[in-house]
Amino acid sequence: MLRSLVGSEMCIRDRCARMRRSCPLPVIFTVRTQSQGGAFPDNQLEYFQMTELAIRLGFQWVDLESHWEPTKLAEFLVNTGYTKVIGSHHFKNSNGGTAEQLAAQFRHCAHGGLVDMVKVVIMAQTLDDTLKLVSVSRVLELPERQRKTGADGQMGVIALAMGAAGVTSRILNEHFTPVSHPILGVTAAPGQIPLAEIHTARRIINVHQVPTRRFYVFGVPGSEGICAPGCFFSAGFEFCHLLHSAEECNTDSIQELTHVLEDEGFGGAAVGAPLHTQLWDMLESCSEPARAIGALNTLLKVLITNTVSLSTHCPTSPRPKAPLVVPHPLVVPLPSSGRSRSPSPSHSPSTLTLLKRQDGGLHGDNTEWVAILKSVQAGLEQRRLAGLQQLGTRPRALVVGTGSIARAAVYALLKLGFEPGDVTIVAPAAPSQDDTLLGGTVWAETVEQLLEQDLSVVLCCLESGDVSTEQWPVRSRPVVADLSRQPERTCHLIKCAQSSGCILVPRSQVAMAAGWEQFRRWLGYRFESMALAAFPTMEAAGSVSTNRSSPAGFGDFSPIKEDSPRALCI
Repeated sequence: MLRSLVGSEMCIRDRCARMRRSCPLPVIFTVRTQSQGGAFPDNQLEYFQMTELAIRLGFQWVDLESHWEPTKLAEFLVNTGYTKVIGSHHFKNSNGGTAEQLAAQFRHCAHGGLVDMVKVVIMAQTLDDTLKLVSVSRVLELPERQRKTGADGQMGVIALAMGAAGVTSRILNEHFTPVSHPILGVTAAPGQIPLAEIHTARRIINVHQVPTRRFYVFGVPGSEGICAPGCFFSAGFEFCHLLHSAEECNTDSIQELTHVLEDEGFGGAAVGAPLHTQLWDMLESCSEPARAIGALNTLLKVLITNTVSLSTHCPTSPRPKAPLVVPHPLVVPLPSSGRSRSPSPSHSPSTLTLLKRQDGGLHGDNTEWVAILKSVQAGLEQRRLAGLQQLGTRPRALVVGTGSIARAAVYALLKLGFEPGDVTIVAPAAPSQDDTLLGGTVWAETVEQLLEQDLSVVLCCLESGDVSTEQWPVRSRPVVADLSRQPERTCHLIKCAQSSGCILVPRSQVAMAAGWEQFRRWLGYRFESMALAAFPTMEAAGSVSTNRSSPAGFGDFSPIKEDSPRALCI
């Protein structure tokens, strides 16, 4: 692209903006010069004009060739902000020389720790050339990273050999392995192979492998709430070339789940009603949102390994020498013994029983609030673009319901910046002032009391015992979402919203957003980019299940327009 756009900065800006708008994945901005095997002229001035433009455009990563003048490289590296840098060198027609020369080149690309990752590419003539490169990269000692763009520690290493003799390096490489997409029909570099072939080879030689795990969807059909079906997760695992499985386990009995939770192959679960408030005693830790909401919808088994494998090494963190605990986001340890105060207001204190395992135990989380937040945020942006939110006015929200989804909705609204006094809860009884989540909100006994209010958001979160209504405050055309566990009881809300021209958030959108958040937590940081790329495939699989039936609590909402902001475009 850059070869044909030299001298046209605005055109480059436009092309990059289009790419970033349509692709949520991190982007590596690369200008490959002719001496390094590319097509860009070996002009230092023009090269740094392009790479400095990438910094101004806010790219996540920039590839920096290390053969330029040291003073210019140093000047560039102190002005990269939060953009991460790959120090690279390509031996266009050479195997890189001896092992000592390769090691020296790796250290040169590290620039004294001022980059986040180093990359050395050779042209392999024999398999020995490839194995020499890989061996050097494994025993290499590089300086500690000095930049503050992420976790401090040892920088990652990319070691690739081009040509047919270098295919092995692509199988063994740990970070940013280039692959050729099947629809292209050609490879971008000699020796590139498709992702599926890399995974097949890794399975055969048992390298970079993630242990196969079984994941589940727990709950009673029709009452799970905003929960994605098993096929949604299965599609994601298949997309990421993982051998994990996802099964639906239709039960409301903890006893029936004991053997599942204690199985060595158990990886995690999406938890629906009524189990979402009954599994506290089986947790070793939980996230702060789950504790505040008083319900969990996600189980995760945290792994502990006594040796560091290739699959657990993070590219931006040091290679650990002690036992490694794969972290869980926002983990809040629960007491290990004695009586504990329950995270749920309705859950009576009891002796905490832990599942003692070598793998680190079970951790609970809640992703419903994240899904609600992103979906409402997208709807509010569409409402703002439509001119429905007056400048200078404070947005107000209505939450109808008393259960865990209502609490997740309030939690999401507060995280969005709503003041507690601008959130009204319709419930039979006023929330306790001692409730740290709901204590500062406004209470109303019926929806009819609010029919004349101008609202920005209406979230219906009725539980099975809550009373529905036929009248809804939609005259201000708010963002409307029906998140009830029994959506057939709230059809009047959808009719009122549609007739008033409200912005509807599809129930399926919230369910799949929550499911995707569960999916990325299950996979961890190593598959963060793959999880983002997998979402369209997962969404399509979930939509097919929704059209066929609605066992996972999906409703029949009219979707937000295709040109509106997507909840998962972050």
